[in-house]
Amino acid sequence: MIVYRSSKSPNIMWNLMRIQTDDLVIGIEGTVVKGICQMAKNGWESYHYDYRGVYSYAQTVGFPVEWIDWDPIIFGFVPTPPAQSVSGIAGLVNQHQAVVDAWNKYKQTPSVIKNG
Repeated sequence: MIVYRSSKSPNIMWNLMRIQTDDLVIGIEGTVVKGICQMAKNGWESYHYDYRGVYSYAQTVGFPVEWIDWDPIIFGFVPTPPAQSVSGIAGLVNQHQAVVDAWNKYKQTPSVIKNG
């Protein structure tokens, strides 16, 4: 039997556990920004492993959360994703404040406008 062991696995798990309530998470698929959510729970207290394959990903934190599609018309820009896809979780460095500001503005927008 061959077992794949990534040297990045401990860092990925550590980063998941470090997520805190109210943290913003940007969902990136490959190098495409897909959405954003605000965590409802800490990673360490909400970690869940689903071995049955009910969800798209076996390991989750903060579940349930409400994912909002990233729409540049609503948020005003698209965060620059990494040139290569991210393994697990990575912090947003240069556009952190822009994302926080866009999220806060979105949260103040009336729901009629948000839902189109």
